[in-house]
Amino acid sequence: YKRINDWGSITPGIQTIVNHDGTVSVLDVGRDLATAAIHVFSAEGIYLKTITLARELPQVGAFASDSDGNYYVLYGQRVAEGAFSEKSIALAKYSSSGSKLNVFYLEAQTDDEIWASGYTGIRNPFYAGNCKLEISGDKISAYFGREMFKAPDGLNHQASYGFILDIDTLARVTDVKMPSAGHSFNQFILPIEGGFMYVDHGDVTPRGFGFSAVTEDGSERVDSFVFKQGHKYQVTYAELGGVAKTEDGYLFAGTYEKSASADETYNDSRNVFVMTIDNGLSGVSAPLWITDYTDKDTANAIFPKIVQIGSDAYLL
Repeated sequence: YKRINDWGSITPGIQTIVNHDGTVSVLDVGRDLATAAIHVFSAEGIYLKTITLARELPQVGAFASDSDGNYYVLYGQRVAEGAFSEKSIALAKYSSSGSKLNVFYLEAQTDDEIWASGYTGIRNPFYAGNCKLEISGDKISAYFGREMFKAPDGLNHQASYGFILDIDTLARVTDVKMPSAGHSFNQFILPIEGGFMYVDHGDVTPRGFGFSAVTEDGSERVDSFVFKQGHKYQVTYAELGGVAKTEDGYLFAGTYEKSASADETYNDSRNVFVMTIDNGLSGVSAPLWITDYTDKDTANAIFPKIVQIGSDAYLL
């Protein structure tokens, strides 16, 4: 039970994607920090092959595949305090057989922050958060939690960070305004027409779920209801599930505690809810509750997921 309230690193060691041809690829990080393996299965679950990759950096964040069968893997590494020019992020592109085609590196010191002066950098990628990698058209985007370099207040703060690359050249797209949320304990990306929708599970700025659409037409952002706050502000009483596209906008799924009381750290059962967001991101609806669990010791909703399964049908 404690695990669902933990805000530590939650990037999984095993990840699965469905490729464009219907096959299934499983990324297995394993214990060897020098390599990573992609196991490929048929749509029926029959093992086809294993591709072994030499890691660009020790940590593995996420992977994706394109319509040509190429793979993309996002790597990271923790750097020392003040090691601004060290590479802390790498996104490598591989052929379907595992041959490296290209790689993009990102130095630890960032220069595109939305935060105050001195609150910058990717000192420790995927820290106290997650990592997502998605493709939309001819672009690929990464979005992840990270620990920054020491700020003027003497602390290493945490926030989300992301970037967009051209899928062919791996050149960075710089004419966009990327989102970031303070103390973002989980992240999500949804490919949309002309760009990406980003979701944050924020603890501060915002203290709620943050939604940002970045497309060729510009950037829009809207935040959900504000999480209640107990004696320990990192506790958000919530869990990010995901977001799906609808005709009129978006449908978001998550969990939260219905009670307004914050007398105890974990005071109520988690319940599943959905919220609607309009296409222009001008507003978010109030939660529509799906479950009504009341005894936290016997029933809690955890790890919510949502996916579109038809023109107007969604699986929660």
